[in-house]
Amino acid sequence: MFAPKHIKKKTTSSWKLRSILLCVLLIVIFAGILTLFRSDSFQIKSVIVEGELIISEDEVLSIIERELSGKWLFVIPSKSAPLIRQNKIEFLLDTQFPEIADVKVTIHKRSELRILITEHKASNIWCLHDPRDISVVLHGCYFMDESGLVFSQSPYFSDRVFFKFFSEWDKELQNDPVGQVVMGQNVLSFVQEVVESFEKQDIIVRRMFVGKDGDFQAFIGSLGDIPTPPSAHISFSDDMSPTDISKKALLALETPAFDSDLIAKSDELNYIDLRFENKIYYKFGPDIIESEVLQDENVEGQMNINNLEKRNLQ
Repeated sequence: MFAPKHIKKKTTSSWKLRSILLCVLLIVIFAGILTLFRSDSFQIKSVIVEGELIISEDEVLSIIERELSGKWLFVIPSKSAPLIRQNKIEFLLDTQFPEIADVKVTIHKRSELRILITEHKASNIWCLHDPRDISVVLHGCYFMDESGLVFSQSPYFSDRVFFKFFSEWDKELQNDPVGQVVMGQNVLSFVQEVVESFEKQDIIVRRMFVGKDGDFQAFIGSLGDIPTPPSAHISFSDDMSPTDISKKALLALETPAFDSDLIAKSDELNYIDLRFENKIYYKFGPDIIESEVLQDENVEGQMNINNLEKRNLQ
């Protein structure tokens, strides 16, 4: 069976009419969207940067301006609020500025772009040193937050402004440690506990050297009310608890011989070494003193000290 010709013509005409109407409708919708997106009420007129910033606000605005310049499809301004890719702006700022801990981009009233920036807070200073001489700083110092992340190069502040960590150059850091975690949270927590334990004994720590083999050197500013030279330090290892480190250091300080030397020649103190089991070594000038730590079997955790003969062990 074949449909009459007049029915076929009528069906074809109806399909063409519907197609034309659909095209007109799509054009009207597109024109409406185009008009809406180009309208002045939908254009970003101001960019506001919020937050307590160390980074340059002008540099932030420069990145935003580049992102908002140009046009979509050659006719729709990129600064049209519905077309702004907030996630992309956040990504651009986050990758451009290692100092940024968090960034949030929002649009207010279709004409205002707000950038809320939270920067990393400097908890410590981290410096790379010459393995041959810890007093020689290589590649500068950097701000480090409480998670061990290095986020910006810093001036060389005095020890009283920020607590300083020192470590040797790690090849994995390549040429620029910014944006990398250079010290684990477990190390930072351990050091903090040790420093707090020392402070309870009136031992003031200014700097901390962190070795790759688990050894630490706490550079001290004073023992009680007696100042010490900048190179004076207490050595310990990470297989000791902060409590035992503090107890062992106190034993050395309470030794009459040590106390006598400290009063007579505090400016010659070189180090106190707590790393050896049942031994304490300390050095004033050329003399290294070896002391034996005795465990009191009657009192758990109680340690006494027996001074051995002063001798040059070098």
